[in-house]
Amino acid sequence: MSAPADPAELVGLRADERLLGSDAAALPESERFAELPVRSRRRGAIVGAGATLTGVSLIGGALLALAGIVLAIAGGLAWAGSVNQGRGVIVATRDLPVGALIGPGDLAVASARLDD
Repeated sequence: MSAPADPAELVGLRADERLLGSDAAALPESERFAELPVRSRRRGAIVGAGATLTGVSLIGGALLALAGIVLAIAGGLAWAGSVNQGRGVIVATRDLPVGALIGPGDLAVASARLDD
């Protein structure tokens, strides 16, 4: 096996020697670490509430999107069913001889496209 590669050779850059030492006073002002603020006791509760609200918002949004999709499909189907495909016409349900009396079940209403 070959020896591990030097990270500086992979990147092609060398680190600033001032940054490698342990003396923080030698670092430029922009590179010094600021002291971290003291953690509040309420921070955990606030973070938990924020995470909970985020989850509720995501789930609520997903449910609203799903409801919108379902309503859009249902509305489209209702509209398609209500579109007038033709006009109602009366038709004979079976062949009747000339002069026969029309009885129950001899006529039905059918839809037909007619020119006006």
